[in-house]
Amino acid sequence: MIEDPVYRKKLLLDLRARKLRPAVECMLWYYAKGKPKELVEHSGSLSLQQELSQLSAEELAARARDVASMLTKQNVVH
Repeated sequence: MIEDPVYRKKLLLDLRARKLRPAVECMLWYYAKGKPKELVEHSGSLSLQQELSQLSAEELAARARDVASMLTKQNVVH
C-alpha cells in the first residue's frame, strides 16, 4: 500500500489540503525528519533524595522524628 503511487498521490494531496488528522501529519514529520528533541527545564531546586543525602545522620534522625510526630498527630485528629 505504501508503494502504491495512487495512494501516495492521494496522501500528498490530503497533506497539502490539511485534511489529515494532526496525529497522522505529526507521525509523517517524525518519519521524514525525526522526532524533535524535547527540552527539559530545571528549576534548580534539589530533589528529595539530593536534599536528604546532604543531611548528617543527626539531621536525618531529627527529620524522621518530625515526620513521625506529624503522622501521629494526623492519626489522632482523623
